[in-house]
Amino acid sequence: MNNNIPNKPTRAKEHQKTNRQLLPRKSLKAEHEAPQQHHYSPLDVSDLPRAALTSVACNNCRVRKSKCDGRKPTCSACASRRQQCTYRAEVTQEKMLELRKGSRDLFQALERLRTAPEDSVAALLQDLRSRGSVSEFLQSIDSGIVGASSPVNPLATSLAGSSASSPMEMDLNMRYSNAFPPLESLDITDVDLGLLALDKRKSKLLTAPSSSTASISPYSPLDISSRRSATPTTSESFSTPSDTTGESPQQQIDHRLEGLQIWQWTSVPIPDALAEQAISFYLVNEHPLLAFFDADLFLRDLVSAGGRFCSPLLVSSLLAWSCFEPRAQPLSFAFLREAKVRWRDLQNYDSVTTLTSAMFVTLTCNQHGQDRIGLFYLDASAEIGRRLGLFGDKDAAMPDIDGDEELQVAASYAAWGSFGWHR
Repeated sequence: MNNNIPNKPTRAKEHQKTNRQLLPRKSLKAEHEAPQQHHYSPLDVSDLPRAALTSVACNNCRVRKSKCDGRKPTCSACASRRQQCTYRAEVTQEKMLELRKGSRDLFQALERLRTAPEDSVAALLQDLRSRGSVSEFLQSIDSGIVGASSPVNPLATSLAGSSASSPMEMDLNMRYSNAFPPLESLDITDVDLGLLALDKRKSKLLTAPSSSTASISPYSPLDISSRRSATPTTSESFSTPSDTTGESPQQQIDHRLEGLQIWQWTSVPIPDALAEQAISFYLVNEHPLLAFFDADLFLRDLVSAGGRFCSPLLVSSLLAWSCFEPRAQPLSFAFLREAKVRWRDLQNYDSVTTLTSAMFVTLTCNQHGQDRIGLFYLDASAEIGRRLGLFGDKDAAMPDIDGDEELQVAASYAAWGSFGWHR
């Protein structure tokens, strides 16, 4: 054999040669500094050139929807394509104001046609078609030449006269006009000037309260005789404000109170006329809503100074609630203190009049800012109602209620009147 023939590479050597690992090229700097170490630095994005930002693209780029560098007079894309580069004209401030005014005019004209009466719509439309512009049509309406009897929509008028400082503000006014609707113009002939007249006596009462009245405390002794100037003695404190001429009309007294002698029920010095006014005012304005007692039964026993459906505690609590006006406030505090004393001295609480009295004391305490004390009487009224069998307790019932029609009526008023406050 000829030994000069070179050895052929084996299949394993060829496979190793063709599948050798490819490595990245070394940098020249790394070869000089550290030939045995390989350093690969991450790509720095900040070194890359950034595309120029432009707010307005040329017409050709906008049609082709391609990027435009915004160069003027010719962008790079148009220069490479050898096309004429044109930009749309920028909208000036004057043009923006003109467009805004035109939009307002169109909207106002549309509102005029939409809100006009049926018999005048045709005339308005014909006048609009004969005018040279919408502005002339609106001027003709404002001058009263056409459509003088047609109502003007306050929304359109407000938008036409508004000075929107930005397109966004104008857009919000048109889209959400009901958010803050403009006020309609009010004719002076429609105003009742009598409402502006205020009773001078009531004005002084509200602005300059008496020092003697302000010094009254619900826990201090009250000398009514020394406060005659601050305590009302006539019906003026319970007059209705319907008369605006300055003179309060005389309030009607309930005819069932004729012959009332209030001193038989209370130790608080209050004139009979004032007590009649306070109770009459309550019966007219408060009793239809509260209805804690039957008015006929109560007034009958009140005037006769005796009976089952009136008690000193009920009279004190009722007058404490009825004397609500500022100058009568000392009387309200006095009756409230008297009612609390009489409540404490009671021997038997299980009666219809006591239940009704507890409700009046509750309301009066709340009126004078004594809410926690009022809750005590409110809970007591609920307990009394349960013991009397008025609130669904089958084990408890009022004695002799089945054969007593008047007691049934009084118990029904007390139960339903107080039940609404315990729900």
